[in-house]
Amino acid sequence: MDENETTQLEKLKKELSYLKEQYTSLESMFQMTTVHLKKVQDDLYASKKELVEINTDLTDSINYAKLIQNAFTVQEQELKKTFPNSFIFDSPKYVVSGDFIWSCDKNGKTYLALGDCTGHGVPGAMLSIFIVNMLDQISNSTSNTSPADIIEKLDKRVQKYLYENSSKLNDSVEIVVLEYDAKNQKLLFAGAKRPLIRIREGDVKFFKGSNNILGNSLSKFSFAENNELYVQKGDLIYLFSDGIVDQFGGSKNKKFLTKRFLVLLTEIASLTIACQEEKIKAAFIDWKGDNDQIDDILVMGIRI
Repeated sequence: MDENETTQLEKLKKELSYLKEQYTSLESMFQMTTVHLKKVQDDLYASKKELVEINTDLTDSINYAKLIQNAFTVQEQELKKTFPNSFIFDSPKYVVSGDFIWSCDKNGKTYLALGDCTGHGVPGAMLSIFIVNMLDQISNSTSNTSPADIIEKLDKRVQKYLYENSSKLNDSVEIVVLEYDAKNQKLLFAGAKRPLIRIREGDVKFFKGSNNILGNSLSKFSFAENNELYVQKGDLIYLFSDGIVDQFGGSKNKKFLTKRFLVLLTEIASLTIACQEEKIKAAFIDWKGDNDQIDDILVMGIRI
């Protein structure tokens, strides 16, 4: 082997030795990276597991809160005991709702209220339970009252218990209260920002409530007006929160609006109560499309 070949061989040995060192270094780095990635993966798995557990606990808690809210508010099965031909379309934005229905029987008459509390989710649900409790207290403490009286007394209690001692609360309640005298076929109602609709043989009457809102510091009740209606067999009565009419959707992504809702009710008035509920649900879903639901929705329909 000549001198040139020897030199080349030595050079190759050095390069091979360098490559071995680099390989060893890379192998060590790879092992360290693998251990680190395994730790990161384990940490992520533990975090994911913890998040799943937290989410499960929250979901269970909210579902339980819904059961509690249902115990305080009127459900469809209970409503049907007094009004067999009736429905409740209840679609909260989240599981629990700021919308509610309250009812009681007193002095041979049935009192019904549909309310819409500011907000939705847990805060709205807590406020709705508070309002229902106040309505029960008013009913139990008064021997003879009217829808307007109930609204005025409710507003005073909301102001007293929620707002006199706190400047941070800015919630309000829209409500319609009715008194049904089945014996005399008479309906008395009063509304605070919530209306009542009556349909008789295709004729639609829209009875607007006052512009006052319960709990609004800018609106102090000096009076609440009772409206008297005589009803007859076959009349349809509807109460609703503003969720359905405020929903954005349609081809131009606009609000559903009360006008469109009245047209829908007129079109389905001849159908059975059960079919009406399904038609309202279908119309809402179709209108909403891919949009998010913006508010709680509550619609109550009664055929006298």
